[in-house]
Amino acid sequence: MRHAPQNLDSLTDILSTEKISFGSQVTAAVGKEICVQFLAHRTWLRRRLESKGMQVREDAVFKFEMPNNPWELYRLTKALADQGINIISLYSNPKEAVCG
Repeated sequence: MRHAPQNLDSLTDILSTEKISFGSQVTAAVGKEICVQFLAHRTWLRRRLESKGMQVREDAVFKFEMPNNPWELYRLTKALADQGINIISLYSNPKEAVCG
């Protein structure tokens, strides 16, 4: 998406209308382009975003729990890399963690 106030307005309007939390979004800017990543279970949302001139790419998302121990993230990423699987984006959400 190009850096333009009307583009951001359109995206914000669509995402807020669809109740997509700002807490589940990641935004990055590279040159004149902005990339916004978010989680949504609505397959028809793609058509709505594209109708506003936005480029949309869908990727698989895996959600899992792992021990909070030293080296666990390294072991996970190494195991995936050894199988030829690249991680494009990674985040954690301790609010969703279930402890006990």
